[in-house]
Amino acid sequence: MRRLERAFSLIELMIVLSLVAMLMTLSVAQVSFFGRAYVRTELEKLQALCGYAQQKALMTNMAQTIVLDATGTIHRYTFGAVGEQLPQSIRFGAPAEVKGPPATPTRFIDSPITFKNAQITFYPDGIISAGTVYLTDIDKKICYALTCGVGSVSFLRAYRYDKGWQLLSDG
Repeated sequence: MRRLERAFSLIELMIVLSLVAMLMTLSVAQVSFFGRAYVRTELEKLQALCGYAQQKALMTNMAQTIVLDATGTIHRYTFGAVGEQLPQSIRFGAPAEVKGPPATPTRFIDSPITFKNAQITFYPDGIISAGTVYLTDIDKKICYALTCGVGSVSFLRAYRYDKGWQLLSDG
């Protein structure tokens, strides 16, 4: 008596492999999306803190300062007694091929923080010190910037780098 062996046909095996390949493609796209969203969220947190510091400077008639620290392996910023450490997967910095500042990108970025003494200062008259801070993921594939230009009216702008700087918000 002949014994029947059960096995997968070549077509069944190809269908399963195709489905696995599609799922892997979708998961890689999701990881990239979540990485971009993660860095942008950190930029928005820093931007919100800047807005608070500016309002506090106006209300108390005293200069307020956010200190940025990009030294060592732990990157952080502090405002008074409040300190915020960036997640381990996010750093102050930019990919090597990116030019800045975002409004007029003319030279490669050599410093992740261009604010004087790595401090963003908010003055009681509404002026914000000029400079830029760049945020990137640990692989330096994603880049965002928060910048304040020199002018008679100060405001922060957020940018995203995607083969060129794109303005996200004026504020």
